[in-house]
Amino acid sequence: DFWQNSPRANAGFIALILVIQIAVHLPMLHLSPRGMHVWRQTVGHAAIQNYANEDDRFWFPRADIRMTTDDTGAIYHELPLTYWLAAKVYRLGWLDINTSAHLMQLISNLLLIPGAFYTLLALGATRQRCALFTFLISFSPLYLAYAPLLEPNLLGLSFFLTGTALLLPSIAMGRYRLSFLLGTLAMILAPTATPTFLFFGLPLALYA
Repeated sequence: DFWQNSPRANAGFIALILVIQIAVHLPMLHLSPRGMHVWRQTVGHAAIQNYANEDDRFWFPRADIRMTTDDTGAIYHELPLTYWLAAKVYRLGWLDINTSAHLMQLISNLLLIPGAFYTLLALGATRQRCALFTFLISFSPLYLAYAPLLEPNLLGLSFFLTGTALLLPSIAMGRYRLSFLLGTLAMILAPTATPTFLFFGLPLALYA
């Protein structure tokens, strides 16, 4: 049947999950910070505000929160990739700044879905188990609630799973081409979002 034999089955299943997740999360893009670590999300929004309205130098993130007259607002946190991109989207004039922030975060976190499926597939799981794992992780309460929010933990997981999905087959086949380079980039981005993923990447480094 299609699921067992078609080479399009994997891509078709992932596309279906992506469409459902986009439909579920679109109404949430305009909402304010909520849930866990609202303060952390607020700092992220403040950094986007600064990129959009003041200084858009990527390597000089600043929060639009000033306590004194000589406060530059300089902040030190995870790599501000999605924050900087959100400010660029806002400057196009299509979306308000809050929606731009949540849209860029959601797009980044959608990487978790193909990443989860192909990571398990690379580890030797059957299609059915890969599909079940991907379904469960993408419909978990944590993912449903936080996929569009400025929370770095889920973003780190999305990068990490994407990296493993690309790296494991490349290493197994000895092919160090584009997929290997993209997987390496994703693995580098994972700990820049959440340093914990430095430890998660150690087994993969030893495997390589």
